[in-house]
Amino acid sequence: MDDTPFLAQVEEFFLAQVKQGLSLRPADIEVARDWEARTVPIEAVRRGIVMGIKAFEARADPRGGLPRSLGYYRHFVEKEFEAHRRALALGLTFRRGPVQDGPAQVIESAVAALEASMDVIPPAARPAVANAIRLLHSFDGSRSITMVVRDVDETILQAVVSASTPEARADIEARVAEVAEDASRRGLGRVAAKDMEAAALRKAVADVTGFRSPLEGVL
Repeated sequence: MDDTPFLAQVEEFFLAQVKQGLSLRPADIEVARDWEARTVPIEAVRRGIVMGIKAFEARADPRGGLPRSLGYYRHFVEKEFEAHRRALALGLTFRRGPVQDGPAQVIESAVAALEASMDVIPPAARPAVANAIRLLHSFDGSRSITMVVRDVDETILQAVVSASTPEARADIEARVAEVAEDASRRGLGRVAAKDMEAAALRKAVADVTGFRSPLEGVL
């Protein structure tokens, strides 16, 4: 199974197909995040994009270029996702990933995880956790809850890095930089590269300090 973050996989495949642009647009990011939150398999996304391209080429002049908005392909991806769910109901395949809860349940899970981690978080990083809990409690629905939890997770990990020894910080930064360089060599867009770096930070902190993000299960 590809362990590349979902958003990076969507961005890389989509840009390779439409052959336009260097990264996803903000509106496209929200579409991809919604698919991720609903555990739409990356295979369904890829098939949907391909089907959308074929449908467009069948009724439009391809010389004008393919639609660059991921939202255009949403209908086709949803059809593939529905086919996937029907297959699940018939026992033809296995569901991957947890079933996502609504925002209230996500917030409850995230806050509980953070509160339970206070004893193992370095003292210097605990104010960041307290601020994160307040931020989650003040969630007003103006942003995707998935993105809010991701931002909170990265803030806490950065606080743990800052509270670590200089040697540990250097090791973590080197590991993340290596992933960033790889993303650059592969030509990934800014958003996908950032997503990969966030995943690399989570893994590097766990490997170097032994601290595993309490939000990993929520994410």
